[in-house]
Amino acid sequence: YKADAGVMISASHNSFEFNGIKIFSGDGYKLPDALEEQIESIVLDHRAPYLTPEGGDIGRVSVAENAVKDYIHHIKDIDESFEGLKVAIDCANGSASRTAERLFTELGAQVYMLSDQPNGVNINDNCGSTHMESLMAFVKENHLDAGVAFDGDADRCIAVDEQGNEVNGDLIMYLCARYMKERGTLRNNTVVTTVMSN
Repeated sequence: YKADAGVMISASHNSFEFNGIKIFSGDGYKLPDALEEQIESIVLDHRAPYLTPEGGDIGRVSVAENAVKDYIHHIKDIDESFEGLKVAIDCANGSASRTAERLFTELGAQVYMLSDQPNGVNINDNCGSTHMESLMAFVKENHLDAGVAFDGDADRCIAVDEQGNEVNGDLIMYLCARYMKERGTLRNNTVVTTVMSN
């Protein structure tokens, strides 16, 4: 959308009282910590080093009506189908609540939604990637093929197999790497990860 910056209000995997702001540059990447801290100090100081508009000069709001559709189109650009799979998705009452059902359905899965009714205070509340119990039980009790649990801002996920067992980030990366290696697309036969691979 050629924006100069982006701002996300997020509690990440925490409860709503830990909401904070993530700032992204015009190229779509999170700002370096030092620059974020500089912006935070300006905001907290309440004495901006520039003129601040007031009243009708503050700006305008515009809504990108196709943003969800465009986002889903971007991330589902894969040569695979989930046709015939029954999948439960725990959205943690967060960001994935707007996109996950449509994404997985368009990929062909039969979708069962959990924790997809955000109300501003129920994000990550005994649900999502930090509280897997409900998803694990739901998948097993309903004889589904898999489950996926996101965190509040949907930048991490943990999966569940058909037996209701947790499939952690290390195993997910292994499965993806093996899949890519079998197809000759795993560059340098290498996977790089951080300590927390979820």
